[in-house]
Parts: sequence; C-alpha cells; structure tokens
Amino acid sequence: RPQPVPAAPAVGKLSFETDPRIELLGVVQMLAQPQAFRLQFSSAPLAYADYGRMAWKTFEPFAGHPAVAGLKRLRQDGRALEMVSRLLGRSLPPELAAPPVVSDDEMHAHDGQFFEELRDFSVRSDFMGFYKKNKLFYGQLRERALKESSLTLSAQSVTSYLRLSLQSRIRFVITPLLPRDMAANAIVTDSGGKLNARIRPVDYDAVSLLDFDDFGASPAHEIGHAVLDQRAIEHREELEAYGGLMFKGCTDSWQGCVLEHVDLAVTLRALAVERGEGAYLRELSQFQSRGYLYLEPLCERLKEWEASSSGAFDKFYPRLVAVFRESLIKSASAQARETFARQTRHVVSAQGGSAPAARIMTESITDPRMELVSALIGL
Repeated sequence: RPQPVPAAPAVGKLSFETDPRIELLGVVQMLAQPQAFRLQFSSAPLAYADYGRMAWKTFEPFAGHPAVAGLKRLRQDGRALEMVSRLLGRSLPPELAAPPVVSDDEMHAHDGQFFEELRDFSVRSDFMGFYKKNKLFYGQLRERALKESSLTLSAQSVTSYLRLSLQSRIRFVITPLLPRDMAANAIVTDSGGKLNARIRPVDYDAVSLLDFDDFGASPAHEIGHAVLDQRAIEHREELEAYGGLMFKGCTDSWQGCVLEHVDLAVTLRALAVERGEGAYLRELSQFQSRGYLYLEPLCERLKEWEASSSGAFDKFYPRLVAVFRESLIKSASAQARETFARQTRHVVSAQGGSAPAARIMTESITDPRMELVSALIGL
C-alpha cells in the first residue's frame, strides 16, 4: 500500500514538496534525453546546476538500464506523461507497489514491465540513498515554492472570497529534473485520503521557479479549480447545451473552457478584493487579450456575490451558468440579425432595391427568442 510522504511546508491543506517517485522518473528521463537535460540546466543558478551535475555523475553509469529504454518507448508511444501521475498512486521507491485497486486503464501491456524496470533501476542505482543525501536541497526548493506562492495572490484568497474552507488537499510536487513538457495533474489516494497533485517541473529561465508569477499558474488558481470544478460538473447537462459558444484555443473541450473561465473569473475578483480594482483590471486585460470571451461578464456577475452578505456559493453558482446562456442568446441574436440582413439584401436586390421589402424583413425581428430559434434552424 502507498506509504505516507514526509510533511512539507504548507498553507492549510496546500503543500509544496518534492517526491521520490517523481524524482526517480526524472533521473531516468535525464538519461533518456541527455541533450535536453543539458539544455535544461544550462541556464540554472549555481545551486541547481550543482544538483544536476551530481545527478548525472551518480546515475550516468546506468544509462543502459532497461528502464531508460522503457521510458524512451513510452515517449515514442505518447504515454510518458501518464506515468507521471500513475507513479504517485504507488508506494515509495524502491518497492513502487501498486495500489490495492488498479484501474483498467493502468492494465496496459507495457505498464507492468516499465514499473518492474523502474523498481530494478531504483535498487541497482541506490536511488533512495541519493534522494536522502539531497534532503537539504529539496527542503530549500520547498521553502522557495512556499515563499513564491503568494507572488500574484495569496493562496487563501479564493476560499476567503467564496466564504468556504478547502476540503481537499492540494500538493504541488516540485521536480528539478523532469522537463517542462512533463508537467501533469493527478487525483490520487494518499495516506488514506484524496489528494489533488500538481506535478510542476522547475523553470530555470523564469522569475519564479514554478511560474507562480503567472496568475493562471498560481496556487490560488489551482485552489479555485479544486473548489469550483465539481460545481460545473453538477451543471454539466445545462452547460453542454451552450457548447456552441466554444471557440478555438479555449482549452481542448467546452467543459474545460467553462472550468477555466469560471476559475479565472473567481480568482480575478478575489484579486480585486485582496489587492484592489487596479490589479484586477490589469490582469483582466491580459486574459482578454488572450481571447477569453466570457471572462468580463462572469466577473461582472460575481459582483452580485460580493454585494451579498450571506448565502452559500452553491446557490449562487446558477447565476454564473446563466452568463453562458445569456451569451448564447446574444450570439444567436447577432447571428440571426446577420442572416436576416443577408436575406434582406438578397430580396432587395432581387426586387430592384424595393425599400418596403427590406422594411418587412427587418421589422419582423423583435423577439430574441425568435432570433435564437431562427439562428439555430439556419434561417
């Protein structure tokens, strides 16, 4: 069964730490792509560069181990990222024992073989000996992450804004060896309870090690997902009806687009409460320039929540859902007007520029509900 991980610096149920399972994968990744590893550490500050050199010197003799070839195979198959989250469901190295219940997805033909190879690599290389020797370095990483966690917004701001407490645990797993393309999110069972894990490789080129200076990557934003996403799932059936609002570049699905919009809106309004309207407007402008179409109306709707002095956010959430419904009607209305305008131009042209015909066509559009129906049936 999974073993508990040592306690780390935390803010309530939010914690920052390294994890030997993920760092073990980072070591194997380093050996699988040595050129990318050297490039990754070429701009690293001295303390981190020293860690990278120590890791290479320690494990380079094991570059021919089957685990390295196994990870290369998984990368070629596009499945390496899956291993990041699945490792967190296993016990600590060197055992890497599987959880009591293994999902059907994990019963992939090559998964068992790779975990066996990883287990053997851990034993032969004495990985845990290396990990324990670097305890001080990992502690410094955790302290740095905790210090940076409030760069854009305090971690507690979102739950304070929503007037609720954080029920689930959120852990940022810091990994100095994994490349940036192996960042991942996972929900696993750890120490008998559910854990929301955010695996974040260190960015040696950024102002913040974990990009916490990016508002959309901040711990406050991740806490927002933890407390808000379930509410969207509860309203999924209605929200799916507004899928026509989806636009290119807004995550990979309409559901994801909704989750990101709502979380960003709540986090932005929490920013307004904590650091003022000026800070809020600056960040809002940044996200609008990236194409978040429904962010401003969601933020405006949230001002109703701020004006109230009581009540549960669950009861207010349908007011946010209504923003998407209103946006769809507005979009359909504009589409219907454009459709009718084109048909009007066609009729006028066909009748030699008859103004009465144009007036009949345009004056018939008076009810938004009819405009929505017209747009949906393609009139």
